[in-house]
Amino acid sequence: MSLAITVPRAQWVELSIDDVAGRRLTTLWRGDLSAGEHTFSWNGMVNAEHAQAGLYWVRLRSGNLKEAKPFVLTP
Repeated sequence: MSLAITVPRAQWVELSIDDVAGRRLTTLWRGDLSAGEHTFSWNGMVNAEHAQAGLYWVRLRSGNLKEAKPFVLTP
C-alpha cells in the first residue's frame, strides 16, 4: 500500500497503521517533515508476518490535527 500526504509547512508528523481495535501495527513516520508532498508505503508486514486481510486505519497526527482514513488490505 502506498499513500501521499501534503504538509503545508515544515512540522512534526506521525503517520501510523492501526487495526480496527485501535492497536498500532506500525509507524510509517514520526518526526519532522518539510513542506510539500511526501510518499509512504507499507508492505503489509507486522512482526515479520503478513497482516491478515481486512479493514485497517491509516492515522495522521500533527499538532492539533488528527485524521484517520480506513482502507482494506486484500490477500
